[in-house]
Amino acid sequence: MPSPDNPFAARGIATGAGFTDRADERRALRRALTAAPGTVLLAGERRIGKSSLLAQVAADLERDRHPVLLVDLWTAATPADVVTRLVEGATRALGRRWKDSALQLLAHLKLTFTLDRQPDGTLVPKPELALQARATPALARDLVAALDALEALAAAKGEVLGVIVDEFQHIATLFGDDIFRQLRAAIQRHRHVSYVFAGSDHAVIDRLLARDAALFKMLQQLTVGPLPAEHHATWLEERFRTAGMAAAPGSGRALIEAAGPRTWDVRETAFWLFEHARSAKRAPGPDGVPDAMLAVVAAQQPALERVWRTMSPPMQRMLRAVAAEGRGLTTHAVLARYGLASSSHASKALKALADAGVIVRLGEGAYAFDDPFFRVWVLGYAMEGGAAPAPPARRASASVPPARASKRRKRAKKKR
Repeated sequence: MPSPDNPFAARGIATGAGFTDRADERRALRRALTAAPGTVLLAGERRIGKSSLLAQVAADLERDRHPVLLVDLWTAATPADVVTRLVEGATRALGRRWKDSALQLLAHLKLTFTLDRQPDGTLVPKPELALQARATPALARDLVAALDALEALAAAKGEVLGVIVDEFQHIATLFGDDIFRQLRAAIQRHRHVSYVFAGSDHAVIDRLLARDAALFKMLQQLTVGPLPAEHHATWLEERFRTAGMAAAPGSGRALIEAAGPRTWDVRETAFWLFEHARSAKRAPGPDGVPDAMLAVVAAQQPALERVWRTMSPPMQRMLRAVAAEGRGLTTHAVLARYGLASSSHASKALKALADAGVIVRLGEGAYAFDDPFFRVWVLGYAMEGGAAPAPPARRASASVPPARASKRRKRAKKKR
């Protein structure tokens, strides 16, 4: 019997049947991580599927008994967090295969440890870290020393260790760009460790790759783009079928057209399309996609409101213009329609929004929201004077009835 569970319920890293395609990228990353020396930059937009791809590659290598460690710096908030995650990831990965090496790593870094029992019953050394009190220069030395220690351990084993650092640009944000000059000097000496650095902050990445910067001509560059639209659409409809729902033709393409090409956005919308169809006891179809988009917006409402409140009034006015117009944003007509003082004020607001990653430039004076759900929220909750049409459907979602959605819009207007 088909599973009644929502096939899009996994909201974080996509694994198993929830992961599709990326065969070329998986092969390229596997080659890079198993043949030292190698250093690769994997770049792509946020929510495009980089982290899921990296997790899949790491799982592939672990299944084939190849040593690999994956360090995720997405939520790292201090330099100490960076070092902590590297050391914890290393001891966890090495402790499963090279327990003696994990202990040597901790001894080299002068860290004490406890033994942590894994689900399979094995004991893995876990460092007892007290790094927060250390100064940033000392932590920078600790970071380089940890990588040098991994090189020495891999050399002693006669194997190649793959090190994956996701959202690596946080290292520059937390330590400063000069940390990469130290890392470059160390990594160029390594012959038994291969690296994949992945990131999505193009401003930081471009700065680090500039001619006079630390990483200039050091990294082989790979890009993660959108899944092929036809494959993605077919796969989405197949996922509905595996859960016992025959999606109407065109459902997959409608999801991609509404949410955009980024896999996380599409999956969130597909989740709500499935939930609405199950509640209504009908097949999911393209006509249900607008309500599914609004359901995502309803679920994210508090977070979207917080983002809106951080914006200055000119930035808020410009977001309304981007949401409704998309182009011609410094013309007299648009300036007057959205209460923008001048073309120079409008240009400053556009730059501030782009620097913050809220909007992206498409070229020829056109801009779009980085987050498609934020655009729907602005159109539905933050417009003034009827300057733009409402979202494609007025009913927010099955969980947010029309009357309640209307009350929320009124409250949002009073706050402004």
